[in-house]
Amino acid sequence: MFNRSARLVTPIPHSLPLRQAVITSFRSRVKSLPLAPASLRELMGFLESGLNFASDDEAGVRAVTDLRKGLYHAPGRENEGRALWREAVATAAFASQLAREQGVSIGVAACSGLLHRAGEAFAQRSMALAESEHGVRMDSPSKSEMCATHGRDIAERLVREWELPASVGVCVVGWRRLGEFASVSPEAGAVYVGHVLAGELLHPYLTMSGALESAGSELGMSPALIERARDKSNEIRELVCTLE
Repeated sequence: MFNRSARLVTPIPHSLPLRQAVITSFRSRVKSLPLAPASLRELMGFLESGLNFASDDEAGVRAVTDLRKGLYHAPGRENEGRALWREAVATAAFASQLAREQGVSIGVAACSGLLHRAGEAFAQRSMALAESEHGVRMDSPSKSEMCATHGRDIAERLVREWELPASVGVCVVGWRRLGEFASVSPEAGAVYVGHVLAGELLHPYLTMSGALESAGSELGMSPALIERARDKSNEIRELVCTLE
């Protein structure tokens, strides 16, 4: 819930100077990315065996929590930040399973899944802080457009500034642009299909029939492979709840 202690007017299309002040503050905030969590390298090591370690490993839980606090915590827009985090965890878990089945890097798929919408998440955090600063709340369409517009640039800068491995960076930046390339890494494909599976799990009413099978076919994933990943849905739902 939005911070009730702030002076809020929702939405603010009638107050153009105030709206512009929020936008200016937002643009200033997205220029400065958070430092990489001190536990990032440790987290990447944990992820070599998949995300399931986090349900019973205290050090792993702390490492995942550090990542969430830096990117996904949006004071004043907690529900939206929580929704992106749930999607990130589910995507990482499904991507891990697909990578394991395909014999490719589980760690790259899992880490990329956790970060696959990090740009939009940090943009949303920046918007929430800008709104709190000025005591107002942007209308949802404008907020969504600005976060999406800045999200890709933020993701590219995050890959560089956090010095992520090239294999992870390619997935984080390129997972939703698979159609633009003649070939993609199996891990990027796992993140893409994992993202679709996460949507199916968390937002079944928005799922388009046949979309998952079509995407999998284009990436060389058999229906049986996708179905085995889907069979993990209850387990992954529990993991999402554990890491909230």
